[in-house]
Amino acid sequence: MSDSKTYEDAEAWEGVTSLLRRGDVIGVRGYPGKSKRGELSIFPRKIELLSPCYHMIPKNGVKNVETRFRQRYLDLILNPQVRSVFEVRAQIINYVRRFLDERNFLEVETPMMNMVHGGATARPFKTHHNELSIDMFMRVAPELYLKMLIIGGLDRVYEIGRQFRNEGMDQTHNPEFTTCEFYQAYADYHDLMDMTESMIAGMVKAVTGGYKITYTNPDGDVEIDFTPPFKRVSMMDGLAEEIEKKHGFKVEFPDPNGPDAKDFLLDLYKKLGVEPKPPNTVARLIDQLVGDYLEENCTHPTFICDHPEVMSPLAKYHRSRPGLTERFELFVNKRELCNAYTELNNPWTQRERFTQQAAQGSEGDDEAMVKDEDFCVAMEYGLPPTGGWGMGIDRLTMFLTNKDSIREVLLFPAMKPLNHVKPTASPFPAAATATQPTGSAVFPACPSTTCDAWLPGVDLGSKGGLGALATLLRGQNFIGGASPSKADAEVFDAMTALPYEARNYFPEVKHWVGTVGLFLPFVRATWPAPKAPIAVPTPAAAVAKPAAKPAAEPAAKPASKKPAAKATEEEDDMDDLFGDEEEEVAAPASDRAKKAAELKAKRDAELEERKKVALERLAKKEAKQRSLCSLEIKPWEAEQDLIELFARIKSTVVKDGLKWSENCALKEVAFGIKKMMLTAVINQTMSMDAIIEEMVEEIFPDDIQSMEMTSMSLL
Repeated sequence: MSDSKTYEDAEAWEGVTSLLRRGDVIGVRGYPGKSKRGELSIFPRKIELLSPCYHMIPKNGVKNVETRFRQRYLDLILNPQVRSVFEVRAQIINYVRRFLDERNFLEVETPMMNMVHGGATARPFKTHHNELSIDMFMRVAPELYLKMLIIGGLDRVYEIGRQFRNEGMDQTHNPEFTTCEFYQAYADYHDLMDMTESMIAGMVKAVTGGYKITYTNPDGDVEIDFTPPFKRVSMMDGLAEEIEKKHGFKVEFPDPNGPDAKDFLLDLYKKLGVEPKPPNTVARLIDQLVGDYLEENCTHPTFICDHPEVMSPLAKYHRSRPGLTERFELFVNKRELCNAYTELNNPWTQRERFTQQAAQGSEGDDEAMVKDEDFCVAMEYGLPPTGGWGMGIDRLTMFLTNKDSIREVLLFPAMKPLNHVKPTASPFPAAATATQPTGSAVFPACPSTTCDAWLPGVDLGSKGGLGALATLLRGQNFIGGASPSKADAEVFDAMTALPYEARNYFPEVKHWVGTVGLFLPFVRATWPAPKAPIAVPTPAAAVAKPAAKPAAEPAAKPASKKPAAKATEEEDDMDDLFGDEEEEVAAPASDRAKKAAELKAKRDAELEERKKVALERLAKKEAKQRSLCSLEIKPWEAEQDLIELFARIKSTVVKDGLKWSENCALKEVAFGIKKMMLTAVINQTMSMDAIIEEMVEEIFPDDIQSMEMTSMSLL
């Protein structure tokens, strides 16, 4: 309520009110009162323009959805009810944090950029670290790091943070989203189901005041009851029951990890009259059936439990049902809300699961998980029995605020640029086939490499030899077929001498090298000999060449046309070495061998020169580097004068590159015996162990009982 009568100066009131516009931020000094209609207001005596608004604010609010999401600030200004959505979101996060804190969980933070995109089956975002000059991945899940903390002795940890998955955008998916994951040592998935019921039911009651909520679906409103306990359904049993109920015939699923599982599922799809969605891996085929037959019935909170191993690479195998895992997913209103399982803690089984995932990747599943060797090594130190749990904060907020789009519960959701034009052709090259190299068109120089025990007459150091191996591996994971054998181990060891570019030249060889490399050497040494003889393809026929064009009548050559420029001598030598040019087919074998030997000698000389330069640089670098060593000395006698001994050490043990500390410290051990603590700085090229041995055994054998180096760090 403002007029010139209550304002301190009528003329000033005219001036300030002429400047004010809708949306301006103002400061007011006055006294409270009520208007004629009884509304509580302020009668200003002074008004000051704090921040002007340079845009016309709509009088009837913002209705356009795109405008609301792109200009969230305008949405918050004009639609006060939007604020309540994010207040509920904050209540959910605070409740989860309080629930876990009360149970002695420790909140932690883990890296968001990783060398390997592990922890979930999802396609990652890729970025580049300029300082380290390496490609990295935005995390798809914090799972592996949190389990490393469990290994380190933090028995209960959790993290609430952002995850990034380079996948589709729809009503329930956004490229970046918020999750909570927690891990508890000495718990299994039964304990986690009980905790989930307690947390979700308690949260719904705390936020809404009761266990039942009303949610608006496209086909009408539905009431969702969060009263515990929640329904529990075993995945494969429930799937068989629903198929029998809807189609009238019984289904007995084979072992999902067995060799017949894929063919059985494809036949089942034909019986059901359903078209499978690619890629047709066992995991994807089962997942599609679950979505069509089980998830559709999950209106109220329902646990779908006991997933097959092929769908759960990080879950522990079921204690009583072979082929299944101790895992559950919580579905509400046909949407996944939580995912949890008893964690796999066998490092060797974990490596096998990673191998299965690699095989799924070779079948076109770009969301298959990749091997994280650091995590496998960490598991070798001992992961206690652990339960792991994850929940999407955004989807739960959607249910408790009755929103049908995930963008409604994100302050700044991902949006397509206004002037975005989708490219007509993919900027990425098509996937390589068996006859297409994965790398550059030029095959690198390689030493002659053979494994005559299994591939007689095949030079793996040549393009033709690796092409023969690629042909052999076409359609199978290993040299001997579906299972690894001694042939894989010995050929893999022979190929370690080849450069990285050669091993990755053919896609079949690249995938095989990655799969065999998942296993440690002592595991490969246990592989049996192949069950059947290996049919070795002819190296010359292994590398596909363009089909010859039909002969045509020779056309008159234009007089003005110049001959094509000849390749450089080194390129000619490269083609000669690997037999790429047709004109070299007729050349004598001795000439080709001579050129190959000359080129190899030249490159060996260059390699030796580079090694020499690198070693010189390393020696100079090591000469400049110094280390700080912390030492402890125990004397033979309690009455030993350690200060005098320290002075003798400094005056006696004098070496270039060795500098003792100015002072020492004394600490009592027991029975009046004290130990001396001192430090020394040495050059990187020196050995402190040798200095300690010399002092104890030769210089001060009667004075020093023991001398130990407690720590060493680079300066």
